[in-house]
Amino acid sequence: APPTAWWDTNYAHKRNLVILNNDSNTMPADFPIHIRFDATTTPSAAEIYNASLTATKGDDVRVVYDNQTELHRFVQRFTPDQIDLWFPLQAALDGGQTNNGDYQLYYGHTGGSSPPSNINAVFLPKTDSNTVLLAHFQEASGSTVADTSGRSHHGSFSSAGWADGFLGYAGSFNGTNSEVIFSNHVDFNLTAMTLEAWVWIPTDAPGDRHIFNKDTYWVRLTGSYWPYSKIFGIESGDGCPSVQPNTWAHIAVAYNGTDRVRTYVNGQRCNEKVISGFSPSHTAAAFRVGNAYNWPGRHFLGRIQHVRVSNIERTSFPYARITTPPSVEAGLPIAPSVSGTPDLAILDLTTYPNPDGGLLVVAQVENQGDA
Repeated sequence: APPTAWWDTNYAHKRNLVILNNDSNTMPADFPIHIRFDATTTPSAAEIYNASLTATKGDDVRVVYDNQTELHRFVQRFTPDQIDLWFPLQAALDGGQTNNGDYQLYYGHTGGSSPPSNINAVFLPKTDSNTVLLAHFQEASGSTVADTSGRSHHGSFSSAGWADGFLGYAGSFNGTNSEVIFSNHVDFNLTAMTLEAWVWIPTDAPGDRHIFNKDTYWVRLTGSYWPYSKIFGIESGDGCPSVQPNTWAHIAVAYNGTDRVRTYVNGQRCNEKVISGFSPSHTAAAFRVGNAYNWPGRHFLGRIQHVRVSNIERTSFPYARITTPPSVEAGLPIAPSVSGTPDLAILDLTTYPNPDGGLLVVAQVENQGDA
């Protein structure tokens, strides 16, 4: 049979990746896929770490789609004990279905520097012309939260904490004085809007803590942990399910700019409030994540990641419906295709009567070429 196609024979190692969608919902294209290597996996983290040949360890660890297209990837960790790698799914995968063979893992190339690693190409939600803030919280250290929307509204993280999230790293908020402040800007003087993020709270977290706040519009979790918003005087009311402690949930609140506020939990609309007669109002308050403006005792306790603020009403969040992460593992090693010219010669051909009928043919074949 022809050898398995290679993308770049400069890499010493190649394996197919096997992806199983454990969720009942269809995993959409671009959903972030996570593969972890440690001492229990094959290959182990130490094996990949030692096989990496670039000056910066891990730069030559690449993911390729269909033996043709190199994908952007985010390396969350790269140590001999644990490697965490993220890359975007290229085609939708139905619930319970497996993909085996469309994604390849390569490693072991001295020239594999400058890997493609645009974080907006790896994680969701994405940025577009209606995105005014996109904070993925993937810094993992320091006190700055980058805005990758292209508008440079970088935030200052007070009493910063960092932890693992549902999709990569997350900001960890201590419930006392942690908050991210994005300076006031005309971009945040919104009419229509959508505020969204992944959130996680611990057991017995205090209620009535804010996820987003800019004085005249905000979103918080109530004492019973269900999302509640107030947009220019329009209060969302109840009706949405509570966020369960120790479980990641996607929260989105969307305002159409005139009379309607909709709330979504894990991509499902759970509340709609229609009231006329309200108009946008704005103050010079900064946009905050994890606390309220001029409202004591509202610091968030838990974790937040992948915050997006949009200047339109969004109504679809298919990526938020995937709450059970997929399983991913690496397949067996694949040998590189060889170069050269084969030259097959038949050295002997013998036939025998077959007791069951017909003939039994025995051929001795030798490859006299250099392939």
